[in-house]
Amino acid sequence: MRRRRGDTTRTSDPDEKGPVASPPSPIWQAFHRLCSLDVGSLHAFRIGLAVALSWDAMQKIILAPAFYERDASSYPLFALEEDVGRWAPWLNAFTWFPGALWPRALLMLTAFLAIAGTRLRCCTVACWVLVAMVTLRNVEVTFIFDRYIHFMLLFSSMLPYQDEGPNITVLLFRLQLAWIYFDAGYGKVCDSRGDWSFNAEVPALSVYMMGAPGLGKMLDLDRLWMGGFLVRSLTPFVAWVEVLVGPMALLSSMAPDGMLCVHFVPIAAAWSLHLGIALGMEGGPVIALVACASWMAVLPARVWSKLTLQSVAPTARRTPFFRWPALALLTSCAMFEVSGAQTRPGPWPTVLLLNRWRVFTGTDTHVNWEVAPARLVDGSVVDLWSWQNVTFSRPKRYGRRGRWLSFPFTKTGSEAAVNARFQYFCDEWDASHSTSVEKYQLFEIWASAVQGSKAPKTEPKKTLLRVQACKSRRGRMGGGIERSRDRAQGRKEG
Repeated sequence: MRRRRGDTTRTSDPDEKGPVASPPSPIWQAFHRLCSLDVGSLHAFRIGLAVALSWDAMQKIILAPAFYERDASSYPLFALEEDVGRWAPWLNAFTWFPGALWPRALLMLTAFLAIAGTRLRCCTVACWVLVAMVTLRNVEVTFIFDRYIHFMLLFSSMLPYQDEGPNITVLLFRLQLAWIYFDAGYGKVCDSRGDWSFNAEVPALSVYMMGAPGLGKMLDLDRLWMGGFLVRSLTPFVAWVEVLVGPMALLSSMAPDGMLCVHFVPIAAAWSLHLGIALGMEGGPVIALVACASWMAVLPARVWSKLTLQSVAPTARRTPFFRWPALALLTSCAMFEVSGAQTRPGPWPTVLLLNRWRVFTGTDTHVNWEVAPARLVDGSVVDLWSWQNVTFSRPKRYGRRGRWLSFPFTKTGSEAAVNARFQYFCDEWDASHSTSVEKYQLFEIWASAVQGSKAPKTEPKKTLLRVQACKSRRGRMGGGIERSRDRAQGRKEG
C-alpha cells in the first residue's frame, strides 16, 4: 500500500515486516555468562559462609580470655597501643569494655549477623565489620582462614541478592577466586627448593598428609610396595591442579549452559583439593568449609534442577552502589602489592589489603611442640602449656592447637608487653586451681617429621624461650589497664 505525502498514520499491512533483531554474538553471550551467577547458588554460598563463621565464632568465644579480652589477656590494650598507636584501638569495638563477656557477646553477634546475612545485605556488611575488628584486635593469632573469610564475606556483601543480569562484581568475584588458587599453586611449582616436584628429596605431600586419617596408612603402603612412587607422582599433580583450577573455572564459566560437566569439573577439582586439606592439615576443616562454600557460588542453575531442588533466593532491592566497592578493593590490593609496603595492623590497617596466598610452598620436615615446666607454690611440678605431667618426649596429641599455633612466642616488644604475654599462663592456671604457680620455663622442642627407614636419625632439639616469674592475682582477672601494665612490669599492687 502506498502512503501519501504528509500522511503519518501507519498501515497495518500483514505483509509488511519490521526489522528482525539479530541474536547476540557468541562472544557477547560468553561474556554475559562470565558476569552472571545464579542467585540460588549465591544463596547457598552465603549459607556456607554463615556456617563457617558461626563455627569460627564459637572457637573464638572459647579463646576470648586469652586473645581478645581487653586488660587481662596475653595481648592487653596497652600492648596493642604500642603496636598501632593510641587512637586506633579505640575505634575497635573489642577494646571498649574490660572482661571476657564483652568480646564473647560481640562474637555471638557476629554469628547471628552471618546467619541473618543470608537474607539481608546490611547484616552481611555489619558482620564483615565485626570480623575485620576481631582480626585487627589480635593479628598475631590469625591464619589463612581469616584472610579467606575476609575477602569472601566482603564479596558476599556486594554480590547481588536477586537476578540483576551481568554484573561487574560477579566478574571480580570470579577473578578473585581464580587468583587465590593460581597464586597458591604458582608458589609451589616455582619454589626454589622444589619440594612439590617429582624429584623432591622429601615430597611435600608426604609430609602434609602424614597425619591424615587413612591417607597416612596409604603413604606407608606406597613407601613399602612402590618405593614412594605414588606420592612422588601425586605431589606435582596436586600443585599443578591448584595452578590451573582458577583459569579452568574462568574458561568453563563461559561455556554454554547445556555443558554441565564442563562447568562442574573445576569446581569438583577445587573441592577435592580441600578434602585433602581438611584431612591432613591443622585447621584444614574450617578452611575447607569456607572454600567449598565459595565455590558453590559459581555452580550453574542446572545443578539444582538435576538435584530436583528449586534454585531460589530471597528477594531484595537492587543496589547498584554495591557493584563498585569490589573494584575499589581489588584495585587497592593491587596498588598496595606493587608499592612494596609492609602490612601493618595500624594505625592504617593495611593488613586487610594483603591479597597473597602462597602458603605451604615448602616442606617443613620438622614438627615442634612446647613444654612449660612450672613449679607451684607447694613444690609440685606441672606442664603449664598442656596442664599434664612434664615430659619432653614427642606427644601423640599436642597440648594447644588451633590459634595457639600462631602464638607470638618470640615477638619483640616492651618489657611490659612481653611480661603480660607470658603472665597470662600463670593467671590462667591460678583461675582454675587452688595452688598458684610460682615460676615456669617455656621450651620449644623440634623433631624430624620424616618417617621411614631412610629418615635421618636425629635427636629432638630443645630451645628455651622464656623464664617467667609469676605474680599471683587470683580473683582479679578483670582489672583495669594500668593495673595490667603494673603487673606486667612486676610492680607491687596496693
